[in-house]
Parts: sequence; C-alpha cells; structure tokens
Amino acid sequence: MIVFTRPKAESLFKNIECKQMLISYKLPDGTWSEPEVLPSPLNLDCEDAPVLVHDNQTLFFSSVRERMDDKGKILEAKDVGFDLFFTKMLAKGVWATPSLLEDFSTEFHDKYLSVPVTGNPGYYRVSELKGKSLSSEVWQKEQKIKPNPVATITGKVTDLRSEKPIQATVSI
Repeated sequence: MIVFTRPKAESLFKNIECKQMLISYKLPDGTWSEPEVLPSPLNLDCEDAPVLVHDNQTLFFSSVRERMDDKGKILEAKDVGFDLFFTKMLAKGVWATPSLLEDFSTEFHDKYLSVPVTGNPGYYRVSELKGKSLSSEVWQKEQKIKPNPVATITGKVTDLRSEKPIQATVSI
C-alpha cells in the first residue's frame, strides 16, 4: 500500500499549500487500486508529507490543526504551522486517532519525518517562512513511537543437484 497527498482545490490558510492524504493498495495482479481519501480525523483541513513506515501500519504525517500548547491553552489551526502526528492502522481502512509528536513540535513548520528501520533517531525538516524566502534545517531527535518490528528474508530456491534456481512457493 502507498499513502500520498494531492493538493486541495483551495487552501484554508494564507501562505500554506493544503493537501489531503490518499491511500492505494497493491492488487494481486500487480496493479494499484483507485486512490481513496483517508478518513477524518486523519484528513482534516490541511495535511502533507505522509510517511507509511516499513511495518505498513505506522503512519507519520504533518498537519495544521488545532492543538493545546504546554500551558493548556488551545491554539487554533490558523495560529500554528505544520506539526508532526502519527497514527496506527488497526485494520484495513480503520485508523487510530492521530496523536501529536510533542517532542518534535516547534513553532515552525515540521515536516518530512524519516524513520529508520530501527526506529531511532528520527530526522525531520523544520522550515520557517522569512518574508518571501523559506529557511529550512534538518533536525534529529530520539523518538518514543516505535514502528512494529519487521523481518526481511531474502534468498533463492535451487535444485539440490544442479543448483539452478527453481520456481517455488515459500510460506512462513
């Protein structure tokens, strides 16, 4: 499966290109399903930069949405930039309510989280609009959210005598 974004027809926020997240599934014949818009509360008003990590269940993304600051004050979406969120797929088409990655939150636009297979550290881009120019830096941070562990097995099945590859089905 793949998660991606498409621009929205109109942006709700000045100087921010808002997008919506979609998902498409690889079909048994190797083609892809028609994209489906991810449901609310994943898609609200303004999303970007989805990253479905190697476990195919953990989704990180950036969103402009209402949230509380560290003093308990509600910050309206129009007053904040992109923040990083995560969710887990519970079943096909069913997602947990997204949670803010508070440790990664800055007053700037936080996007493009990169998560290695080990889960740490996380790398992400922090951007600030200064006049008409965009200033960006890549930050690194240990993260508490761990994708589910996965194993990759590679190899080939060969004939015992000739050692030539043969067609086989392997189940684990």
